[in-house]
Amino acid sequence: DYLVWKASLLRRPFDDRVVVAVALLFIWPLVYGGLVAFGEWIVTLGPVGAGIYGMMNRLLIPLGLHHALNSVFWFDVAGINDLNNFLAGSGGAGVFGETGQYMTGFFPIMMFGLPGAALAMYVTAKTNRRKLAAGILLSASVSSFFVGVTEPLEFAFMFLAPWLYGVHALFTGISLFISSILPVRMGFGFSAGFIDLVLGWMNPLAQNPWLIPVMGVFWFAVYFLVFRFLMPKTRAYAVNTNVILLWMLVSSLLLLGIAVTVALALVIERAFVRPVVQRSVVAVAIMTIGVDVVLQTEVT
Repeated sequence: DYLVWKASLLRRPFDDRVVVAVALLFIWPLVYGGLVAFGEWIVTLGPVGAGIYGMMNRLLIPLGLHHALNSVFWFDVAGINDLNNFLAGSGGAGVFGETGQYMTGFFPIMMFGLPGAALAMYVTAKTNRRKLAAGILLSASVSSFFVGVTEPLEFAFMFLAPWLYGVHALFTGISLFISSILPVRMGFGFSAGFIDLVLGWMNPLAQNPWLIPVMGVFWFAVYFLVFRFLMPKTRAYAVNTNVILLWMLVSSLLLLGIAVTVALALVIERAFVRPVVQRSVVAVAIMTIGVDVVLQTEVT
């Protein structure tokens, strides 16, 4: 049925797509402007705003619109520029104890929380599916932990159990709220994974990065217990898991490959390029190529 549906999309008249493209030409600026205005309002709320941003970041992922909201906080759309200021270290406009507050809370969720949810999925899987589920959930967890690519895990239950995904979004918001209050700051160049944590550990703007694994243990336990309790009560639990597992396997390999490539590029840049040009040249590639690839993957 899925292949028939995809084939029907390809047979649709070209004019339909032209109409949609022309409509979006006028609609998208309004949507983007609304997200930017919403983000600028959130900034005025302090730690509560950081929590709202974290929750909205996850809720917008199904449509890929979280990139528009991210630009308000991570880049210089509203004067925050959290990501670039952190990467610039003491040589930029970042402020110790402040810069990184819109990124720190993602680390415990991506590195520990979602793998805890994956463990719960394995535990609640049918006995004859556990061996297959173990390998795929492990690869998706590795992707989430090391490079902060969470889509393989999130899309495994996003549409089958949307209210459970809402719980995940709420937990992400709480994590950013708590991180914003505590004296802990960390940033990333690609996503909130182990590689970026190691790269940013010695950054002059990093504050008490050792607290991130401590918070991570807490969130691992919370995600495991909550998902362990709620998974059997969802419609996803009764659905044939073949399509879900296949999606997770393919997307894990694709996104992990993209993320590792970008991470290696950042390492090479930090060692050889930035000492010469004094700026990030990989960031441009991430925004113009990497983000577009991830967006297209999410829409697909």
